[in-house]
Amino acid sequence: MGKINFTISLNKNVYRPGEIVSGQVNIGLLESLSFKAIELTYQGRANVHWSESTGSGENTRTNYYYGSETYFNNHAAIYGDGAPAGSNLNTLNAGQHVFPIQFQLPINLPSSFEAYTGHIRYSVEGKIRRSGVFSNSKTMTVFTVLDYLDLNQIPNVQIPVGRNGSHHLCCCCCRSGPVEANFHINRAGFVPGENVTAHASIENMSNRNMKATTISIMQNVTFHATTRSKFESQVFGTIHHPGCFRRSNLEWNNVHLEIPALPPSGLRFCNIIDINYSVQLSVVTPTCHLNLDLLCPITIGTIPLQSADFNSPGGFSGIAEENNIVTNGPTHLQASSPLPPANIP
Repeated sequence: MGKINFTISLNKNVYRPGEIVSGQVNIGLLESLSFKAIELTYQGRANVHWSESTGSGENTRTNYYYGSETYFNNHAAIYGDGAPAGSNLNTLNAGQHVFPIQFQLPINLPSSFEAYTGHIRYSVEGKIRRSGVFSNSKTMTVFTVLDYLDLNQIPNVQIPVGRNGSHHLCCCCCRSGPVEANFHINRAGFVPGENVTAHASIENMSNRNMKATTISIMQNVTFHATTRSKFESQVFGTIHHPGCFRRSNLEWNNVHLEIPALPPSGLRFCNIIDINYSVQLSVVTPTCHLNLDLLCPITIGTIPLQSADFNSPGGFSGIAEENNIVTNGPTHLQASSPLPPANIP
């Protein structure tokens, strides 16, 4: 930044709601600098935005959808005009200057979240406000907020979950036997770093070979604009298995899939972005047929269950299982494009 090296560094990158954000402003100068004020802005904000087009050619019409929430937007002068007594000078000499900063976060904040369609971001922006023909100098740093979600306070998340279903392959007037699947996971509540233990059994009574089977962790997000909502799914971690030959069976026993670093379910305190999670078994069918997908909903929290070691293999007694379902297509939208990195343009 020319003759001015202007940065903000925080003492850590991840904060809980209600904590104090602390760090320092660093200004390096090759020569003395005159200014009006050195100012900081602490901001927490959520935004969603997308467009949808209808028609074609000259009749194409594009509608734009937006939504936003501000959780805090605080300004403070740390030096110069408006700063506390003793810090209201308007000149800094050449050299290195360090200004300690701190700000207490509100208690009710949603976790940070980043996607192409929407995000929740927290930042500290610094500005050296100058006068006359001189341009202001700006810098910014972002940090992560992680809300609390105690799994011990949520009913039934310690109970195993199961789903079963069947799917017929139809080609023109020819109909073969069904593809049936039974899918269980060891419980419904996890924190990042814990393993989902899954068991699946597939019976292929059709006359076609199944191409593959997969077990995936799905993040399902609904974005709410002022007048419209949009749903997207994203895959986080997949285990692949060979397919199932016609008129044969396939078993997955005690498959472990680690929960990655993800924001907790629900995104409480945010009204424009909703998140839920599921573990999905997919039986990938031949071309032109719809896959058989079974989803076991899960809750991702930040405080783990304390009652037992649920990550041990086996133990599917007491499974909460839905009635048998017959599907003729996917039970969720297809995964969207990968999420962009968590940065600020």
